[in-house]
Amino acid sequence: MQYLEASRKLKESGFEPPRTIYLSFVPDEESGGLDGAEKLAESNLFEKMNAAFVLDKGMPSPNEKYQVFLCREVTDVAGD
Repeated sequence: MQYLEASRKLKESGFEPPRTIYLSFVPDEESGGLDGAEKLAESNLFEKMNAAFVLDKGMPSPNEKYQVFLCREVTDVAGD
C-alpha cells in the first residue's frame, strides 16, 4: 500500500520523474517468488523495462528513515 500511496502523492504534486516508474504486484513473494517475481524477472517485459533498481521489502516506516536490505542483513539507513 505504501508504494501506491507514495505514487499517488507524487502524481498529485506534479512530480515528473526522469525515468518511467513501474509498480509490479506479483504473488508468491514470501515463499520464494518462483511463480511471481522470478517469472517477471525472466520475462521480455521486464527486460524492456530496463530497470535501474528494484525495491522490495515493503515495510512501512513511521518517519523518513527506511531500512535498505542486502539479503538478510541491514546495510544502510536512508533519509534525514
